[in-house]
Amino acid sequence: MLKRLLLASLALPLSVSAAPLSMDLDALSHGEIVNDQFDGVTVSGTNPNRGFDYVAAFDTNKDATRDPDLESPWSGGNLPTDTDLGNILIIAENNVGADDGVLDLPDDEGTRPNAGTISFAFDVDLFSFSFVLVDIEGPSEYGIDGGFFASFYDGDTLLESVGFGALVGNTGPYGSNAVFGDNTINQINPITASLLGTTFDRVDVTFGGSGAIGGIQYQVPAPATLALLGLGLVGVALRKRRTN
Repeated sequence: MLKRLLLASLALPLSVSAAPLSMDLDALSHGEIVNDQFDGVTVSGTNPNRGFDYVAAFDTNKDATRDPDLESPWSGGNLPTDTDLGNILIIAENNVGADDGVLDLPDDEGTRPNAGTISFAFDVDLFSFSFVLVDIEGPSEYGIDGGFFASFYDGDTLLESVGFGALVGNTGPYGSNAVFGDNTINQINPITASLLGTTFDRVDVTFGGSGAIGGIQYQVPAPATLALLGLGLVGVALRKRRTN
């Protein structure tokens, strides 16, 4: 019942139904290993190619890094080439300096067709999740059977996996006019509870090779929405009592 009421609240004005939030990745140091630095969300990673599973911050404004493909300015994409994205998240390819929690030589894992997964587990249900992708190549790895895709979960239940090929062009529910390639930057349209059929609390982003994610924004139930849901639940309870 609560899930249905949450989803129904999407019909309310955005200012009432959801509070936009973002992950302030710029609060992280270049190379910082990421896990529980952000309130309400836990970040974790899996890297099947190494003996460690680090997700790390990478400063796109730095020069002469281990991976120039992750440095601005950008070669293309659906955002301007001079977009200042700041820090992004990568699946770490090495663990140099990991003992102090900050990698000395951060670089993204590039093994194909499975470089690993970055997982975002939220404490509350989400209405939407949007993000920016950097340096996504392909297209042979764009499918959901292995390669680049994002998976959305309600608890342990997989709601849907979206292959990055669905983000190219403007057709279909997930079309974002993405133009992928070496050193590109692409804003991905919000993937919403209305598209998935319910709210969700976990997003796994799997990389079929080199690449990174940043610009993460999401929407959660606002206090006004929760109050309305509470009134709705009270109303349901009263109706049940009257019919008994």
